[in-house]
Amino acid sequence: MLVDIEVAGGGVAHAWSEVDGTAIALLVGVSHSTADARATPAYTATVRANTKLTASRDVTIRAVGLADADAVGNNVSKSLGVASGEVQAKATAAATVAAEIVSTAAAPAVVVAGRDLLVDAQHGGQDNLGHPKNNLPTVLPFPFVG
Repeated sequence: MLVDIEVAGGGVAHAWSEVDGTAIALLVGVSHSTADARATPAYTATVRANTKLTASRDVTIRAVGLADADAVGNNVSKSLGVASGEVQAKATAAATVAAEIVSTAAAPAVVVAGRDLLVDAQHGGQDNLGHPKNNLPTVLPFPFVG
């Protein structure tokens, strides 16, 4: 019997923030709007200490994390005199992605592959136009284990 083993972890995180500010005044109109979106997840695929994996073919340990953040700020200031408005929009997408084999002298992890052993961690996201970065597939090729 031919056996492949895949240890997989990952996910998709999206953060969205939108703010609308309005100031309407007779003499002086002042407004300030701030939007802050943060997607900072952590994804891990791990073979823990004291684990034994044996495959007649391939062993793959893979973590894939996608992070995307969008912040939008809108502001309207109207006055017969002076109108002033400030908008701040900040988006942060920073995922931590790790694929690992944890082993200690007291509790060794043993991974035996008849052909290939692949330990792979990938991070991606989207550019301003919504296209995937880092050439990661839009549909991930394996089921996620949460």
